[in-house]
Amino acid sequence: DEAEGECWCRLRLSHTTLCADARGAEFTLYHIVIGWPEPDEEGEEASEGAAGTAGVVGGGCSGGARRPDESNEIAHRYSDFAALDAAIREYRPEVVGMLPPLPTSMTINKLSSNVIHQRVGSLQVYLDFIAATHSLAHLEHVRKFLLSPTSHLQGMSR
Repeated sequence: DEAEGECWCRLRLSHTTLCADARGAEFTLYHIVIGWPEPDEEGEEASEGAAGTAGVVGGGCSGGARRPDESNEIAHRYSDFAALDAAIREYRPEVVGMLPPLPTSMTINKLSSNVIHQRVGSLQVYLDFIAATHSLAHLEHVRKFLLSPTSHLQGMSR
């Protein structure tokens, strides 16, 4: 069974930020706190970190340009989640039937607090699935999504 229950990392949507692009178009940035396990005494990744973060990183996430523990928070736009979803559907067809749906891409009222609140809930379910699905730890698109730095965009907290 693909979704084995024990997570290889913890992903928690902590908050959102309202931002604007260079043209002044507003969008929501979703901040994700990543919990990585601490190595045990033999240097292996422990299944339970010192701060209670469960999971095993696996070869996928630590093989990038930097160590996962260098950044505990990332931020992405909804369109980044949509691109990740498309990549998972293309490169990991064996999990598509279990993959939670992304919230709809709404164009009307997409910045309303109710819509954002609903999206946060749906995106958290999506992130929980990614964290519990070990084969996704090795997918390049997932690694890039999790290891990319927080966007350097002007914004105001929401």
